[in-house]
Amino acid sequence: MGFEQLYLYNVVTGAAHADITLPVNSSTEFVPCCQDLDAKTAELKNIGNNFFKQQNYITAVTTYSECLKSYPNNVFLLNNRALALLKRGWIGDHYAAYRDSVLALLNDPTNEKAYFRQIQALQELGFNKAAWGRIKQFKAQFNSSDMLLKNLLDTVSSAIEGGAKDPEAAGPEAVDYVKRYCGHCNATTDIKEANFFGPNNEYIMAGSDDKNFFFWDRISGSILKVYQGDNDLVNCLQPHPYLPIIATSGIEDVVKIWSPSHVRIRTM
Repeated sequence: MGFEQLYLYNVVTGAAHADITLPVNSSTEFVPCCQDLDAKTAELKNIGNNFFKQQNYITAVTTYSECLKSYPNNVFLLNNRALALLKRGWIGDHYAAYRDSVLALLNDPTNEKAYFRQIQALQELGFNKAAWGRIKQFKAQFNSSDMLLKNLLDTVSSAIEGGAKDPEAAGPEAVDYVKRYCGHCNATTDIKEANFFGPNNEYIMAGSDDKNFFFWDRISGSILKVYQGDNDLVNCLQPHPYLPIIATSGIEDVVKIWSPSHVRIRTM
C-alpha cells in the first residue's frame, strides 16, 4: 500500500477488503495463555525493556515481537509492545497497540495496564467517544485516580466538547489483518510487490524505495536481512518455486537473479 507497510490477511473466509479501523471480528483465533517465560525469552524481554528505557522504541518493538513469537498471548509482553508502539508512533502503530491491548484483555480482563493502553490507543486513533466510554468503565472497575488517566480524560473531553468526530468504525463484515511488516519505504512508485519465501513460506519479502529489498520473519514481523537490489529502487520480487533463488527488478533495464553462493544454477 502506498505510504504504508505490508499487511498479511487470511483470505480463507473469502471476506473482502474492508474498513478495519476498529476490529469487529478477527481472522486470528486467540487462545488464552498466561505461561511463565522461559529463561531465554525472559532475558530477551529484559533486553527489550532496556531498549525502551533508552527510548530506542524501534528495537524495543522488534525485541518484544521476537518474545511474542514464542508466547503470542503473554499479557506482559503484549502490554510492553503496545506501549513501545504508542511511543514509536509510526503509521499504523496506534492501531497495532490497540490490537495488542484487545488480545491482552481477552487473556486477562482484569489487567489494568492493558485497559489503560487501550484507552491511550483509542485516543491517539481519534476515537474520543470510545475512549471516554472506556475511561468510565476503567474508573468504575478499578476505582483509579491515576493522574495520567485524568490527563487522558481531560484531552478526550476537550476533543468531544470541541466537536471532534470519531472516525467511522468498521462494519460487521470487516476482517482484521493477521500480521504487519514495517521498515521498507513505499512512496515513489505504485508497485512494491510482496511475496512469500522459504520452503514453508516462513519469510516475507518486498522491495523498497531505498534501493533495497527486505526479508521479514513471517511470524514475528522482525526484519531478518536487507540487500541492495538496484541502483534506484526495487519494485518486484519473484521466488523460484522450489529452489532458493529470487528474481528482482526495479526501474533499471535489468532483472537480477539472486541465490546463495553454494547453489549452482545449471543452464541449458
